[in-house]
Amino acid sequence: SELNQIAQFTFEELSKVIPSFIRRADEEHRSFQDYRNFNLAQQQLVRNFASAHLGDLTAELAESVCLVDYDREAETKLL
Repeated sequence: SELNQIAQFTFEELSKVIPSFIRRADEEHRSFQDYRNFNLAQQQLVRNFASAHLGDLTAELAESVCLVDYDREAETKLL
């Protein structure tokens, strides 16, 4: 399909630019399983920490950000 072709092309091009990151996404690569195991272990560590230290703490249902001011020219200044 077209999406698979786009994904393959993107994978190939990114492999040229940032190979050390992209190679971990290929299941056939030797680093894939190590990275996957590391990622799963990190997720478990975060879960364990959260349950041990946060308990049944729930998030408040409120707006977390209130925009008070902004620069209309910010994008232009950045570029």
